[in-house]
Formats: sequence, C-alpha cells, structure tokens
Amino acid sequence: MNRSLALLVLIPLAGACSSGDDNKTSVDTSPTTAPSVTVVAAETADITIADFMFTAAEVHIKAGGSVTWTNGDDQAHTATSSGNFDAGAIDPSQSSTVEFPVAGTFTYVCSFHPFMNGTVVVE
Repeated sequence: MNRSLALLVLIPLAGACSSGDDNKTSVDTSPTTAPSVTVVAAETADITIADFMFTAAEVHIKAGGSVTWTNGDDQAHTATSSGNFDAGAIDPSQSSTVEFPVAGTFTYVCSFHPFMNGTVVVE
C-alpha cells in the first residue's frame, strides 16, 4: 500500500518538472551601441550645492551666459576656478551668479572643501 501512495505522489511531480517551452527565456547577446547624447548650451544654468556636492557637476552655457550657485548646505562654500572666476563665499541659503563672456571649459572647486568640484563649459 505504501508503494501505491508513493507512485501517486511522484507521477504529478514528474509532469511539473517537464521541459516544456512555456518558460523559455531568451537573451539578446548582440552588441549594442550607446546612444549619443547632445548637450544644448543654455543662456543660464543653476547649480545647487547640497551634501557637499555641486549638482549638476557639469553645465553647458552659451558665451555671455551666466551660472548661479545656490547653497543648500549649512556651511559656506565657494565656486572658484583659479585665474578664471570666483563666486566668493556663498553662505547657507544664499546664491552667487557669475557671467561667462568667452568660450572655454572651466573647472572649479570649493576653496573651503577642495574635494567638491565641477565644470562649466561655455560654447
């Protein structure tokens, strides 16, 4: 009697483990190309300072445009590009704007916290 019971249990399990086509997964392994990204320069850009980071880390503006940094941290920060521009000390909840009359790529740091950095690209 035990053998009959064992067969009744095993027969439905064997059907459940079949290799039917219902659960096939296919993976596309063909090479792909990353989409191109076009950055359009704006007249102005806004950068938020928060959690000791500049967000956005890189902005693109047109020559003659400006960038405004707004400090959302509880400590003062700067946006300083040696020999190019200095937004000065930006106190918490305050902003500073710098105009960029000529084209170029300008990297900058917070002079109080030099691990903070960003880039302004002027086109």
